[in-house]
Amino acid sequence: MAGKFSIKRIRFRGLAFRYGMFFLVSILVVFVISFYYTFNNSRKLLLEQAEKNAENLTSLTVARIENILQPVEQIPLGFARNLALPATNYQDIREQMKDFIMDNEVVYGSILAFEPYAYNKKLRFYAPYYYYDRDLGLMEKVQTGADYDYFTYDWYALPKAAGKPVWTEPYFDKGGGNVMMCTYSVPFYRNENGKRVFKGVVTMDISLFSLDSIVSSVHLFKSGFGFLISKAGKVITYPDRQLVNEDFYQFVRQNEKLRLIGRKMMNGESGFENLTGLTRNKNERNWIYYAPVPSTGWSLGVIIPENELYAGLIGFFYRLFGVFLLGIFAIFLITILLTRKFMKPISQLAKATHEIGKGNFNAPLPVYRSRDEISQLSNSFLLMQEELNNYLRNLKEAVSAREKIESELTVARDIQMGMLPVSFPDRNDCELFALLKSAREVGGDLYDFFFPAHDRLFMAVGDVSGKGVPASLFMAITRTLFRARMTDGASLCTVMEGINRELVKENPNQIFVTFLAAILDLNLGTLEICNAGHNSPMILRRNGSIERLANSGNIPLGVRETATYPCQQADLRPGDTVLCYTDGITEACNPKEELYREKRILDFLSGCGERSPRQIAESLLQDVRKFEEGNEQSDDITLLALKYKGRQGEAGPGEDAREIVLQNRAEEMEILADTLEELAEKWSLDPRTAMETHLILEELVSNIIFYAYEDPGMHSIRIRLEKQGDHLVLTVTDDGKPFNLMEIPDDADYREPAENRKVGGLGIHFIKTLAGKIEYSRTGDRNIVKVIKNIHSKPD
Repeated sequence: MAGKFSIKRIRFRGLAFRYGMFFLVSILVVFVISFYYTFNNSRKLLLEQAEKNAENLTSLTVARIENILQPVEQIPLGFARNLALPATNYQDIREQMKDFIMDNEVVYGSILAFEPYAYNKKLRFYAPYYYYDRDLGLMEKVQTGADYDYFTYDWYALPKAAGKPVWTEPYFDKGGGNVMMCTYSVPFYRNENGKRVFKGVVTMDISLFSLDSIVSSVHLFKSGFGFLISKAGKVITYPDRQLVNEDFYQFVRQNEKLRLIGRKMMNGESGFENLTGLTRNKNERNWIYYAPVPSTGWSLGVIIPENELYAGLIGFFYRLFGVFLLGIFAIFLITILLTRKFMKPISQLAKATHEIGKGNFNAPLPVYRSRDEISQLSNSFLLMQEELNNYLRNLKEAVSAREKIESELTVARDIQMGMLPVSFPDRNDCELFALLKSAREVGGDLYDFFFPAHDRLFMAVGDVSGKGVPASLFMAITRTLFRARMTDGASLCTVMEGINRELVKENPNQIFVTFLAAILDLNLGTLEICNAGHNSPMILRRNGSIERLANSGNIPLGVRETATYPCQQADLRPGDTVLCYTDGITEACNPKEELYREKRILDFLSGCGERSPRQIAESLLQDVRKFEEGNEQSDDITLLALKYKGRQGEAGPGEDAREIVLQNRAEEMEILADTLEELAEKWSLDPRTAMETHLILEELVSNIIFYAYEDPGMHSIRIRLEKQGDHLVLTVTDDGKPFNLMEIPDDADYREPAENRKVGGLGIHFIKTLAGKIEYSRTGDRNIVKVIKNIHSKPD
């Protein structure tokens, strides 16, 4: 009975049971939080990976479709040019059409359709059509009668009305090929009496079934699939063949989300969204990634089943939960047994220490012969009795020594602050201000700036781990290394890696420093930044918008000798202000233990408007002090603000100039095209000048995007267009590897047939032919190409 009573007491009244329950509940809480966090983050990671895979698969498929369509476009364009010649050999063109159809599997047929009486004064209709039949081979139909009134067909009427090549919507070619197809139609003209007269259309037809094998191979997971729709919403390929050539809206009209996605696809947008209703099970949740096919305006969609995406993750977490339940039950039993064993000697020691708490420092303490923690605790109390008396005796001496140390720290602070620049330059191209407020007599924050050349500014902000004298010494070393290694022309990444290697050496206390270094090109407004674990700087644009530069993920200096420090770039325009700061700002705390955080910095900057760097820095410090509500400063505070004014304070391009900044992505070419189209209308450029300008810039920028960079990171390409009298000045600046296009020999004979010419050089040949003058220079790490293009007079 005594044994049963003891067990009952342990379960319901003893500390062993309560500690066991405490650990059990604690572990459950931690597990539930960890389980929830891990599960949701795993879902997020799976979804991000699925989006990335879908994006890659979609891009690859779009590229495959483009590789089919682009060659198809080139041939009728060549035919149209030949047909514009006065002495055109129609028989040669027909033979070439036949050869291309036989050589290209995706081309179904080609038609040469003339305007009424354009081919023969006696024939209103004349349109020879060639197509390939798998059973009969190459076939020919010559449409000469009104039973095939091709003048009303989209493939003829659209390019005639638009005056340019077009891709038609999918259609069934009754009377021509008698199959579902899509046509690339190119109008051709001839000069008659000094006028350009429309004479007909030459086309290339592709059977839509030729694209089906490409799109049907697109799938992620077991039941995922891809589909293709036209710009007007016609279904081109779909697993359910009954829906092909149907209107996409017709079978999604009950689903508003699908209608919205369909509208985005037809507008040429890209995206990754969740949806229901596009599979046989209308309630099944799926994800879709969609992207446009640039040359035709079609859109490709890839469907990912959500249940298959998360199936493996859910199964794993079920098994993990079962293992955890067994584990916490075992921990509960072990905790009860161990706690019961150790509680008895602790109770005895508690009674003795109670006497010491009353002031009886000589009260006897129990002696234990074991070497465990309880014995150590008893010995510690014995030592405490002795040390209390020694402490009172030494307290007076300690106070005197502290006063002496404080005096020496004041001198050290004066020396430390004397190392930092406190006078700020008065310049036309930039305005600079910085401040540093230490939490103690000496601290580990730093800032620095200097001008190695008239048009370049080096600056840095850092925060050493820890506080006091060790941090201040480490700060002095870091600042000295930065000054010694930062020379004009030096690579910022290399400098940071060199500073890091020096700091790692002889660093037994494992001190490190978060460090932000930057180089500003005062001519171009290009800011190169290397962030070693520091707070991300912010840019207050002149229009009032605020940008937070993303952290590059680099580790602080002084941690690992082999660490690398890639850089990133930002483009400043006149009137933009850069703010750099340390975590003494974001981690400032008020009596409610709330942190200042970056959001308050963003809110503060939104009201700064036209303030100077000094006003911004001092006002932000005042706002932090107000937020702290009298709380003691817990960390060093450093602020550095820079306002970029541009060359001689310029405010940006005027009415006859435009600057744009593109990223090194092929998608950015659309921005370039839209800008050129806008400027051509604004400056009243003739079509020839606009087209030649577009070709020059397209060749220059595409070469930079695809060949200038050896790393996969993002880079900026700055393009300036100016209209100066009767010519255009085009300036392209990039930070890629050196490339002088004027040194490329132009020795190819472009009159030779394409199969006899060597590959490459055609784009550079176009630039040299179309440009009036080309200049190249290399400034620092930047290529600068300047093209002067004459403006043609408009035809009467």
